[in-house]
Amino acid sequence: AAGGLRWSNRAHRRACAVGDEEVQDLDLVRLLHPDDRRRYDDLVRQLCDGGRASVVARLRTAAGDRQLRWNVEADPDSGLLCGAAGDRSDWFHAQQALRTTRQILQAVVDHATVGIFAKDLDGRYLLANHPFTDPRGLAPADVVGRLAAEVFPGEGDAARDQRVMRTGVAHISDEQVPYPDGIHTVLVIRFPLRDASGTVTAMGGVASDITERVQMEHELREQERLLDTLVQASPDIVTMIDAQGRITDVSQAAQGILGLAPDATHHEPAARVHPDDRRTAEQALVALHHQQLPEVELR
Repeated sequence: AAGGLRWSNRAHRRACAVGDEEVQDLDLVRLLHPDDRRRYDDLVRQLCDGGRASVVARLRTAAGDRQLRWNVEADPDSGLLCGAAGDRSDWFHAQQALRTTRQILQAVVDHATVGIFAKDLDGRYLLANHPFTDPRGLAPADVVGRLAAEVFPGEGDAARDQRVMRTGVAHISDEQVPYPDGIHTVLVIRFPLRDASGTVTAMGGVASDITERVQMEHELREQERLLDTLVQASPDIVTMIDAQGRITDVSQAAQGILGLAPDATHHEPAARVHPDDRRTAEQALVALHHQQLPEVELR
């Protein structure tokens, strides 16, 4: 009970990283991890009157920390503790690695600026972060463990989820999602999650609110449509020229006055200028590209 080892088999000596000659009266308490020594003391007190007990304790050895599960029985006549130990070190280190991986994953999920979620094969949320739930006025705890139909009734994403989990192929879609402040456009990427054998066991997703981008694209298209309407309605010669000096658009007046065909885009405007004035035209184009407004007369 004092911790001096009287006998052990080869497997135990290997776990303790000691040789045969070091076994006699080896102080096991000294090998115990400091955080686990209280467990040993509790075990000894528990066995003072005989009986059996089980405890998990870490040993600090020359080969590194080992974790053993001990099943111990006290012999009240001799005062000895007799035990059998199973080496759980590989399992222990695997659990540590798993916890570290989960902590890293959770940190990524928690600090991401886009919504991240995962669902099991039944459609229940396994994971959700704040950027996914906050815009809906919810918290991750309100979502995890529940079906989407329970959390967001009336939203038809079950078919998309099932397609990804059935086919194992990722899916991208723009979805109209009701938020407290109105309908938002959300880009949702769904992808299968697989186990070590490649079997789809769940589905992951990333949701990005692209409402502002969609609105800007719509406004840009409207501005382009308005500009084209103004150009075509102008009675003057209006020619749009890109940075490479090629015509990209011409007004109907320009087509009639200059004799340009409606498909005259990508032609160089200098080619339509009198040979004696082409250098002047080219210099004017260079000045335009430097945000200067030259006034020239061309034939």
